[in-house]
Amino acid sequence: MKIPAKFQLHPKVEANLSRYMQEHPTETGHYRRMVREKPEDAVKTIMCRKMVQQDELRKLAGRLQALVKEWISQTPGLHEQIMTKIKNVTPLNTGIAYVDEALRAKTSHVLKLPPTPTSTKLSIT
Repeated sequence: MKIPAKFQLHPKVEANLSRYMQEHPTETGHYRRMVREKPEDAVKTIMCRKMVQQDELRKLAGRLQALVKEWISQTPGLHEQIMTKIKNVTPLNTGIAYVDEALRAKTSHVLKLPPTPTSTKLSIT
């Protein structure tokens, strides 16, 4: 018989969650009762929150897409690289994945820039 793995969070996340739960005992108790007494309602609540979160991410990606496309158009071949990386993403999430990959590429591109000169001294008079 295989023993299921214990659910573990990163220690910092665990500490933040514990603090949050202590600060919100009524809400914590509500969810504990819901999981115990009405597990299907608990699942629906969790999934509803995830659905809303995904919708918000899609809206944000939509707002960022114009800026992202402008930057990508200035970088030859980048669109094709991004499309290759996200080819296996479900169609519903391609907008989010496209913006995410573009932002990674932009960050990578910015980090490769030569450092700015620091020899300029400012004098206060």
